[in-house]
Amino acid sequence: MRSADWKIIGSFGTILGVLLLIGGLFAYFYEEQRWIFVVAPYRDVAAPLVIAGVVLLVVGYVSNVRAREEMKIEALPKLPQPVAPPSVPKRFCMNCGTELSPSAKYCPSCGQKSKD
Repeated sequence: MRSADWKIIGSFGTILGVLLLIGGLFAYFYEEQRWIFVVAPYRDVAAPLVIAGVVLLVVGYVSNVRAREEMKIEALPKLPQPVAPPSVPKRFCMNCGTELSPSAKYCPSCGQKSKD
């Protein structure tokens, strides 16, 4: 993935993580006055919201770190690709058909002098 993709994931995870964390803390500490009792109607959803918020904050942080690393890699100068040396056409002995090395003056198999 590109660094921009990691940045989007990181930003989205961080924002959603903060919202869930705030929502979970609000749900835990929210109390409502009903008649003569004080009740906390949302305490059972507070823990999952806080856990999801913390997980998304970690995902956002890791994604932002990954985006910074990708940007550093993208900023490195591109090294030129090695160019393959031009291929030398293969040579063969006209007498017996054995492949000759580029510098051979005589055939190693039959001893015939090469034309090149």
